[in-house]
Amino acid sequence: MPRRRTTLGTGSLSQHVDVDRHGLEVLRRIVSRGLPFTEDAVMLAMWNTRRQRGSRCFAKVRQSSNTGALGKRRQEVTDYTYFTFSPDIDLLEVRQSGEVVGFELKGWGKAGRTTKPPMYYDGVDQALAYLVNPISSPVSQGFAGSIFDYVYLVHPPQTGVDRLTGVLERLTPLGLAVAGPGGVTELVKPRPNPYLNSAVKALFLQSLDALSAYTNPVVNPMANPCSGGSPWPPAGPGVQERPAEAPQGLPLGQGPGRLPAPASRSTRW
Repeated sequence: MPRRRTTLGTGSLSQHVDVDRHGLEVLRRIVSRGLPFTEDAVMLAMWNTRRQRGSRCFAKVRQSSNTGALGKRRQEVTDYTYFTFSPDIDLLEVRQSGEVVGFELKGWGKAGRTTKPPMYYDGVDQALAYLVNPISSPVSQGFAGSIFDYVYLVHPPQTGVDRLTGVLERLTPLGLAVAGPGGVTELVKPRPNPYLNSAVKALFLQSLDALSAYTNPVVNPMANPCSGGSPWPPAGPGVQERPAEAPQGLPLGQGPGRLPAPASRSTRW
């Protein structure tokens, strides 16, 4: 079983290992042992698919380090040289095209001696808040425009989040996806963020090294719950109640780092 607390990129004897291969190995073990698909497991599934596309990924982002940039109102306030996010950005993707995408992630959690899935509406409020982040930047100590081209809400399988597809499509620019042992499925395509500020985004893209602290996320796989708990969502299309042991080593599925394809009519990432 994976160690209860694992820093991606750091092996069991504190030696350096490849972050992506390490993350995939932790995810493989979570799936093969039927451990609950927590927020960290959802993050690993998303990390895997995004990295396969050549994107840069940063997890659990709260604040950049010093960017070296100067604030606009240098004479009026102390120079502010950080990007600050609230809420934390669960997963931040910078695509090869230069697009910046934020992912609000939800997963199974503890409930006493059992586990429970997130409510179908969990995370909508936080994902909407991404649209107006960062809350401060080297341009301003207040909100000066968003860096995100697109924002997604991502749930594990079978939380009922699919009932929100119509609402999100009609009323918000949010995308919606499900990430589980069967892979990642997009339910709603996002629309462009109306609060995007190209100047703030350009400064952010010039300062990616200031996010280096978020390239080796800490993950904490949840052990099987005590008696009375459900370690996995009920079986359904593309989801096994107790996944069979995955092939030894890497990769998973039919290609490098891929999980088995789910049975779904939705868009497959």
